[in-house]
Amino acid sequence: MYSVINVESYDCIVGLDALNNARSYLKSYIKSKAIVITDENVYKYHYKTMDILLDDLEIEHEFYVISPGESSKCFSEYEKIMEYMSLRYHRDDTVIAFGGGVVGDLAGFVAATFMRGVDLIQIPTTLLSMVDSSVGSKTGIDLKTGKNLVGCFKDPALCIIDPLLLKTLDDYVFEDGFGEVIKYAVCFDKELFELIKSNRFTKHKNLSEVVEICVTIKKNIVLQDKLENDVRKMLNYGHTIAHAIEKLSDYTVMHGHAVAYGINCMAKKYNEDYSDVLEVLKMYNLDKIYDYPIDELYDVSLRDKKNTKDEVVLIISEKVGECSILKLNKNDYRKILGDIHENIHR
Repeated sequence: MYSVINVESYDCIVGLDALNNARSYLKSYIKSKAIVITDENVYKYHYKTMDILLDDLEIEHEFYVISPGESSKCFSEYEKIMEYMSLRYHRDDTVIAFGGGVVGDLAGFVAATFMRGVDLIQIPTTLLSMVDSSVGSKTGIDLKTGKNLVGCFKDPALCIIDPLLLKTLDDYVFEDGFGEVIKYAVCFDKELFELIKSNRFTKHKNLSEVVEICVTIKKNIVLQDKLENDVRKMLNYGHTIAHAIEKLSDYTVMHGHAVAYGINCMAKKYNEDYSDVLEVLKMYNLDKIYDYPIDELYDVSLRDKKNTKDEVVLIISEKVGECSILKLNKNDYRKILGDIHENIHR
């Protein structure tokens, strides 16, 4: 069984074994041949699943395998894929992003720009990419100065989300996704917060309900503000600090863990339910404190793409289930960041 969540111009198919059960969807959206962009880890565990499925559907395909990790979201990898595709692919072919957030962002940017745009199908394989990065049409690559500073919006033709794929993840990568799940709960959905607080979800449990709730929340926000001019910024709760932590750690700290640290910092400063937030972070091993010099955090976080020349944008939650946008000048932000840094390291 699976659910179909419509995100205006495309459908998200969500449910256990959705990849197999939604094969008719997959067949109908691929006009010619497909290139499956994935990474070494996903290829190792799930190559046969995807290869057999596409063979059964009589879809001509091949795999393009990149190294796992944020370092692959760069111009050099992007250029290699584009050069490779230029010799073998055409406008009626399809890019399948089969992997986590890095694969989805990179493959999405490839699909958006190859021959000015070819069809894209997102098949996320990590919890973080299932609940967040595969939905909402953002694509991108990193610069040396910061994360996701180059990119565009590209609607997939289809998104298939199958929590069965999570069982092969190691614990650190699985728990990484709960950084984003907790974000949704703290900012938008008190019932989701109580659900993940009262049940310690693991990769061996059925996560379809959790994923479906998160995708629905994101869908509703994206439909209001696709280009992130207003309310969509609220999805970046904890992210200003998180992106700085990722960059300063040379991306050894994964995105969801960095987001969890950002949530911890912001909740301790602003949220009346902080003890409950911290309890949930601890449940999913997401309460680690990262210690980087305040001046470095400040400098890197100023380059966050939500900010303008004169304003820094922070998302705050004063109680579970609610959030708002706070706009600050740089001096006030520097002071607040200092307060946050001092509070979290007490």
